[in-house]
Amino acid sequence: MATSFDKNWLGRKIDKKFLQELKTLEEIDLCGENGEYHTFVTDGPIFKKRIKILETKIVNQGKNLFLDILSYFIEVK
Repeated sequence: MATSFDKNWLGRKIDKKFLQELKTLEEIDLCGENGEYHTFVTDGPIFKKRIKILETKIVNQGKNLFLDILSYFIEVK
């Protein structure tokens, strides 16, 4: 079993596959309640516009990984 996240988790859509794979990790709260991961919503059914992410960069700060958004645009639905 894996014990932690790696860079392959960054930028993924949270769906059934994501949650199934997350369950295989040890000591991870599925909801991220212990700060294991954070989310960023780019679209939703009540949003008039959506965020389209064009370019990202993985940032490694010690034991923490981040996905910096370098460029994006706002799209009207």
